Amino acid sequence: MLTDWPRRRMLQRAARLLPGSEIGVVFAAGTASWVWLSPLFLLGYFGTTGPAFVLDWSAPSALSPWLRAYVVLAVPLGLLVGWLFTCPVNRHRVVAVTDDTVFVMDSGWLLPWTPRRLVGTFDRTRLGPVRRHWATSLTIGGRRYRVRPQWANAVQAADWELVLREAPGGVVPEGAALSADGRAWWDGAAWRMRLPEPGGGTASGAAS
Repeated sequence: MLTDWPRRRMLQRAARLLPGSEIGVVFAAGTASWVWLSPLFLLGYFGTTGPAFVLDWSAPSALSPWLRAYVVLAVPLGLLVGWLFTCPVNRHRVVAVTDDTVFVMDSGWLLPWTPRRLVGTFDRTRLGPVRRHWATSLTIGGRRYRVRPQWANAVQAADWELVLREAPGGVVPEGAALSADGRAWWDGAAWRMRLPEPGGGTASGAAS
């Protein structure tokens, strides 16, 4: 999966910053909203590619070698400049979740999966809900963070674990998806078996 290597890197670096902590879930987040990121990215992108498109349309045969190279490389240059435009307003964060604590670490503006310092420690609470196809805004310690869809499973897994822990008698959380035979339920990251209760029926149990 695309998140496997980033997750391993975040776990390794977070373990150095949080010695002795048993980290269950990690995911990446950002401090800026798309309300700011989108206009800045588009400004940088079209500000770079726009002149190239005009040159290529108006007089393609009269371009010098340097201008030809600029026209050819306009799109990747536009993507790079658009990304650079968003850097000053967005700081990357790595969120690590343990049994009772949520740690927020700073990764700077260049490397999103390399936490370098601890910036916040908060009591464990539910983080979601999250959306799987669009970026989601989460509130941690009174501050909002933007989480991309590829980390939705990690956030949901952390929340389901907390819900299961809070559920009396190990009852399957309301709204959880059940398997076709009704013997397991989906916690956001893996199937969990439903164990039989002494008086009959089933209750959620440990992960299979």
